[in-house]
Amino acid sequence: MPTRDPLTQQLESKILADIPIAKLMGFQVLSVNESGADCRLPLAPNTNHLGTQFGGSLYAAGALSCYTALMGLLARRGLSSNNIVISEGHIEYLSPGTDDVRLEARLPPEGQDTFALHLRQKGRARLKLETSIFDATNKMIARVKGEYLVRLETRP
Repeated sequence: MPTRDPLTQQLESKILADIPIAKLMGFQVLSVNESGADCRLPLAPNTNHLGTQFGGSLYAAGALSCYTALMGLLARRGLSSNNIVISEGHIEYLSPGTDDVRLEARLPPEGQDTFALHLRQKGRARLKLETSIFDATNKMIARVKGEYLVRLETRP
């Protein structure tokens, strides 16, 4: 794997430490940047009875990818929170995943400034995010959409 930037490494370490299922699933953060996050989910620990990607794992990895993109956005804006939750989520399964998958969580360019402003002013804000999930041939096999709520206060 190519060398990753410090923010990518930091976010992956935090996710694997704070969300135990992520480590069990083999969830990996490949890169985090202004447009979102690229992540990976291996097939082996996430197979179902048919030998394909388990739908629950795809959903969880999609939600984690959005979470990663959101944490990256907060870090770039000089903000931090331990209180990030998905308040609404949905997955659309397009075809079976028969190999490792790549996940692309994208931040909406037009909503980032408004989100950060609301978070600074009100101490909480919501943002809708989407992750596209691709197989080894770059075919989209699923799409996860979610609305995330961030509060600036931290958990005890």
